[in-house]
Amino acid sequence: MTAWLFVKAIPYLIGLMALVGLYLRGRHNGVVKAHRDTLERYQKTRKAMDDVEAGDDPDAAKRWLRERGK
Repeated sequence: MTAWLFVKAIPYLIGLMALVGLYLRGRHNGVVKAHRDTLERYQKTRKAMDDVEAGDDPDAAKRWLRERGK
């Protein structure tokens, strides 16, 4: 009786394990995609920061900082 029950239950258990595996794989892919998006945003921001011209006038920089603080 017990052996027959195990034989009947094995396909259902395999199917359940496959569904759990697919769910976990999807969660992992979502985490990887979110991390990749974060890195791409950082790269874009960093490039924009590097492309800004700093200028050589310290008075203009001080004035800009004062105006920004208001």
